[in-house]
Amino acid sequence: MIDGMPHEDYGCLDCGYRWSKELLPATQITKIRYKVVENGPCTIDFQQSWVYEIYPDGRCKEYTYQGQNRKYQFKMEEKVSEKKVYRLVCSLQKIIGAPLWEKNVVEGQVCDGCSFNLQITYADKRKEIINGDVAGGTFDSILEKFVCSIFGRRFTT
Repeated sequence: MIDGMPHEDYGCLDCGYRWSKELLPATQITKIRYKVVENGPCTIDFQQSWVYEIYPDGRCKEYTYQGQNRKYQFKMEEKVSEKKVYRLVCSLQKIIGAPLWEKNVVEGQVCDGCSFNLQITYADKRKEIINGDVAGGTFDSILEKFVCSIFGRRFTT
């Protein structure tokens, strides 16, 4: 970013087209991965985490993990309308692509509760990675509302 505005950092040598992931349209998002991890008064063996994978075709997956185990305990798959997913990716890409002075990103911070890792994968295989606490901030609020509407899970009180 220069002067708070995203600038092209990729280009095609053949046609001369230039782009940056911040300037890509929402239709270029191929996957959203939202991981929520419990923090606070629990041992590593009892710590729970949930991973949500959301695809443009409406496929939504939830994986539940216990402790440090890399194998999920439960998996649930749901299908929603492509339009619902498109509205989600538009809201995320609008924030990511906004100039710094227009982003209006709220970051909540908590000691106990849950933290999140959000990975947005684009068609050119680049990823936007955002980390934070689940505390009513911008990204976590948008994703919690979406996840709750599909899987019924809430992470904030």
